[in-house]
Amino acid sequence: MTRDLLLITRVVLVVLLTGFFIPSQNPFGHYPPYQGNAQGAMPQSLQEKMQRLRVLVERLQQQDVDLQPVGDVMQGFQPLVQEQKFSEAEALVDRAFKIAEELASSAARQTGPPRSLQQKKLLSESAPAGEVVSTPRDTALIAYGARDEDGRQQIFVVRPDGTGKRRLTQEGDQNYLPAWSRDGRKLAFTSNRSGRSQIWVMAADGSNPIQLTTEADNAVPTWSPDGKRLAFASKRTGHSEIWVMNADGSDQTQLTKTDVAIANDGPAWSPDGRKIAFYSNRSGHYAIWLMDPDGSQLTQFTTADGDRYLESNAPAWSPDGSKIAYWSGVAHKSGNIWVMNVDGSNRKQLTDQPVGINADGPAWGPTWSPDGKKILFSSNRPGSQGIGNWIMNADGSDQRVFTTNTFVRARPSWQPSSATQPSVTNGSSSGDEGEGKYGLIALTFKDQAGKLQIFTIRPDGSQKKQLTFEGDNGRPEWSPDGTRIAFATIRDGKGSVGVMAADGSSQKLLTEGRHPSWSRDGKRIAFARVDGQIWVMNVDGSSIRQITRSNSFKYGPSWSPDGKQMVFILLKNPESKTDPQPQIGIMNSDGTNERILTANDRSNVCREPDGRESFLATAHDANAPAWSPVDNRIAMWSGIEKRYGQVWVINSDGMGSVQLTRECSRRNNDDPSWSQDGKKILFSTGRSGVHNELWVIDSDGRNEKRLSNIDAYPFPGRASWQPIH
Repeated sequence: MTRDLLLITRVVLVVLLTGFFIPSQNPFGHYPPYQGNAQGAMPQSLQEKMQRLRVLVERLQQQDVDLQPVGDVMQGFQPLVQEQKFSEAEALVDRAFKIAEELASSAARQTGPPRSLQQKKLLSESAPAGEVVSTPRDTALIAYGARDEDGRQQIFVVRPDGTGKRRLTQEGDQNYLPAWSRDGRKLAFTSNRSGRSQIWVMAADGSNPIQLTTEADNAVPTWSPDGKRLAFASKRTGHSEIWVMNADGSDQTQLTKTDVAIANDGPAWSPDGRKIAFYSNRSGHYAIWLMDPDGSQLTQFTTADGDRYLESNAPAWSPDGSKIAYWSGVAHKSGNIWVMNVDGSNRKQLTDQPVGINADGPAWGPTWSPDGKKILFSSNRPGSQGIGNWIMNADGSDQRVFTTNTFVRARPSWQPSSATQPSVTNGSSSGDEGEGKYGLIALTFKDQAGKLQIFTIRPDGSQKKQLTFEGDNGRPEWSPDGTRIAFATIRDGKGSVGVMAADGSSQKLLTEGRHPSWSRDGKRIAFARVDGQIWVMNVDGSSIRQITRSNSFKYGPSWSPDGKQMVFILLKNPESKTDPQPQIGIMNSDGTNERILTANDRSNVCREPDGRESFLATAHDANAPAWSPVDNRIAMWSGIEKRYGQVWVINSDGMGSVQLTRECSRRNNDDPSWSQDGKKILFSTGRSGVHNELWVIDSDGRNEKRLSNIDAYPFPGRASWQPIH
């Protein structure tokens, strides 16, 4: 640990462990020091445990032990005490004390120089006198899996010198097997955040996680050298096979096709793109195999080598494509890292650990540094504090621990040293994520104060920009020419409709109201008011007029492409908070000929991973209509109000209704909106079970994938796609 990082960790621990005994001190300034109140002071048992932890921490500090694992856990302590959640705070201290005891036990077992000197050695390497040591570039980060303070598996990055540790993933409890794209701009990884193990991709800084696979369990992604495709392992056929797909998740194709008793796993794409290495037990024992990217020309490259090295797996290509490093051993007993030439010759054992060490090959597999001079691997050998990432020279010399207390699926990935930060331009997306040429997406997130604000992002999730800063703001909608955004806002307790430029400038509140919707000619805005009626005004706020006057409660208007009609939400039972019975209404744009469009019930079904569909519930209710900008289709939500629903489309004559989303979690899929070409639909969903997310789906219900998180309440969670002309 560097001096700065150690100092930060010590400060965090000392403040957390002493701030409550010395109420006058509060160095962080985020929370006032806890002094107890009428509802109760800090329990004596908690104070005693804190004192025990404090004594142990001070002893470990004197031994120069890396205390970051303890500091990470204790980060959540102070807010719990401020909220008087003493039982939860005590559990946190118990966990921190257990980790500290493990650190103390590990420190007692280790021999050799203090950790600070080990770190210096890691930085300087073992070079002959006078030789200049070449180290990987500072920008070439190492991604790996490790436990967070709650024991969940997350993905972190760290510099090759061990500094700058930073967490990238936040969701789910299993995030692992990261793989850098060859340009270093993206990370593919495996996560269970959507319910099962799936392949995801995120930016190098952890932003914009996008789910690429949805069927069965999928894992171990590997990039093609050109960054256009990913190979991965999938169990969608009932057992593990190697598949390949485009980098946006489309065109998923099975490469290996074997019997149910056979497993094919751990693909690794060669640097020249001509071969995919993987491991398979098709020959009786797990061995390394090679094939062409289309699944042809299968060749076995390793065989059993005595009783100790029956199996081989986890292949990793050297950057120049001349060698393959891999694990070999006996599953659940022992194993070591080996290397061989790509023709299978010159096999060499790099590590030599006894039985019981490195026993689970696929998770302990090697990864190369960008210059091919070093190899990272995972191991549970002494000094790992459980499981650690270790580093060695490519010839097996100078083996030493790099990160500790990781996880069985900690297999690291070294960012290519040629990586540069992606350039960002204003305006449209070039379609890097397979979305075609579409503009920015306007959507809502909470700011640091917890207020809802409008942001824009690119379709790939990058270039996030905040547009509003005052009050709560939501339900953005782009003007048809893509130059302005209409939005709803609550400021000083008053709900209004506003308009602003695409960059957030020139904000103007036009009138009291909500749910704005542009006419297709861009000259008028329809909106609703608290009286339950639909109103229309010019885009400058002039000529405000009420167009509906019936007794039904209406809101959420959306114009037809020709401007002659509108759809809207109609509440049949507006006084009920539990069963308002929403339906989709339709009328002429002057308010005449008002009628219900969704007169008939629909049946929501869900699609299981194996393709089977099952009945969920009768969908009595419908709301959140959005009229396609190019035809007579209307996207909407349909389900059971206050419970859950799916995204549907229906024709403007009330016929031809089709269910688009078919996920089975019974969590909401809501607030659809269209791309300008009518080919894609954005919608918000709670399917992760953690928070709302923004997803996109083709208008025929195919190619469903996640784009971003999204916050909404008190507004609908609708996003809007900028038209490009």
